[in-house]
Amino acid sequence: MFKLISRVAISLVVVYAALFGLTKIIHYPEPIATIRLGLAPASKTPDLMPSHTIKATPGSPWIQGAVEEIATVTWNGKSVSFEQFLEETDTNAFLVIRKGKIT
Repeated sequence: MFKLISRVAISLVVVYAALFGLTKIIHYPEPIATIRLGLAPASKTPDLMPSHTIKATPGSPWIQGAVEEIATVTWNGKSVSFEQFLEETDTNAFLVIRKGKIT
C-alpha cells in the first residue's frame, strides 16, 4: 500500500513539474494559477493575471480630442453616475469613440 501511495505522489509531482515547465515555455500562468483563473468570474481576471498600464504617447494619432470627465450616463432607462454604472456592471475597461475616432 505504501508503494502505491508513494508512486502516485511521485507521479503527481512529475506531472505538475511538466505542466509548470510547459506553462513557462508558452508564457502562461502556472497550473494552480490557471485553475484559479478558470474558476474565477470574469470581473476578477485582472486581479489574477499580471498586467501593467501603457500610457499614451503625447501627440498619438489614436487619441483624438480633449479628455472630458463623464459625470452621468443613461443606463436601464435612468441617469446614474459614471462611477455607479462601472460598479454595478463590473466594467473592467471601456472605449469612448466619437465620430469614428477613439477619444
